[in-house]
Amino acid sequence: MTELDSPARRRRHARVIATAVQLVVDCGIAAQRVYDPIALASPTTDGVPVRRDLIDSLAEAAPRRLDQASEEDKERWPREVEQEGAEGLTTFRRRCATAAADRLLLDLQLPDGASALGPVPVPTPAQLAQMGPDLIAVDLIEALDDGEPEDALALLREAVTTGEYTTAQVLDAAMNTCLTAACLTLCQAAETSDPSMAAETVLMATRSLSRAVMLASADLDGLLAADHV
Repeated sequence: MTELDSPARRRRHARVIATAVQLVVDCGIAAQRVYDPIALASPTTDGVPVRRDLIDSLAEAAPRRLDQASEEDKERWPREVEQEGAEGLTTFRRRCATAAADRLLLDLQLPDGASALGPVPVPTPAQLAQMGPDLIAVDLIEALDDGEPEDALALLREAVTTGEYTTAQVLDAAMNTCLTAACLTLCQAAETSDPSMAAETVLMATRSLSRAVMLASADLDGLLAADHV
């Protein structure tokens, strides 16, 4: 297969990566528009007028820009999208089977009508299967944020060993989680009345965007090599 037949993740998600990088730049400019007037004002000046219009527009535009970039990536790689859909269906069925077996064991261990979660209904096998990649993604991101790349790689390897997940599924779930976190942070910034606090919050979004870029461009061929863990 040629490189075009099997693109690296950085090519498969190129539009999303480029958009996330541009959003990092835009976040810096938005914060700069708040801080520059303060830095240039006389030390005796009170109530320095600042511009926060870009903060508000970023919160509104970021989700739309990322959705559009994702759609453009899908249009560029239709065969990959089809393959991912087939893999997703296969791994989802495996996760459902595992969740159903776990549920059966749980039902055998509990009294009739009891729930391991108390008054909260136990998720169905299909619900558990759907939640799986997102739950692993959260653990993966936490390991990366804690500065433990070896733990993150161990989590990833463990997740894909059973065939219930693919590496791309887990990394994509983690990437999307980071992008969602960035968008939510930008919304929080737009809702923050104090301009300086809003600017600081905007800059916090760049961390999630940068993490998403790293996950979107991770090298699958070398990521799970035995000498990495």
